[in-house]
Amino acid sequence: MTPHERGPRRNLVLEAIAFDPTGSVLTSALEGPLIQDGPLPTTERGALARVTAQTRTGEVLGQYAYPIEPVFTSPPPGGRRPDTGVPAILAHPDDPDRFLVLERTYVEGTGFKVRLFEATTTGATDVQRVDSLADRPVQPMRKRLIVDFHDLELSTVDNIEGMTWGPQLTTQIIALALPGES
Repeated sequence: MTPHERGPRRNLVLEAIAFDPTGSVLTSALEGPLIQDGPLPTTERGALARVTAQTRTGEVLGQYAYPIEPVFTSPPPGGRRPDTGVPAILAHPDDPDRFLVLERTYVEGTGFKVRLFEATTTGATDVQRVDSLADRPVQPMRKRLIVDFHDLELSTVDNIEGMTWGPQLTTQIIALALPGES
């Protein structure tokens, strides 16, 4: 955090972190865009957050732009700015370029929207040496929606900020399994 117009925004820094199955690669995601990478998401457009892969000793293997979705609705007049970003990421057990990414948004007066995406760094621009994502076009990580928690008709969807791999269940949660997995 700096007093200048660059660096992380308050409360939108390192939030998501995961090791690959071997424990040798640590992948982390900023919850929101760096100041120099552009404005925060709005209802009209999303934003780019940075996802970084590095070794246990800190050597950066790559850094990629992750496209955060636009905010799903506007707050009431005079309401606080929506809180949106990436609170959790999971490395795929069989593919080092593939991840599950959780996006969570809170809008005053409406509540939470939580979505789970499958994302890949394959084909994405390595931006570790790019000072500002707002200054030049980059190919962000590709992603596809796995589930919008609102569609699951749960009684409550709240401030979900973490996830982990576990045993496969035989209930409705099975719908969250990645394609090609049983």
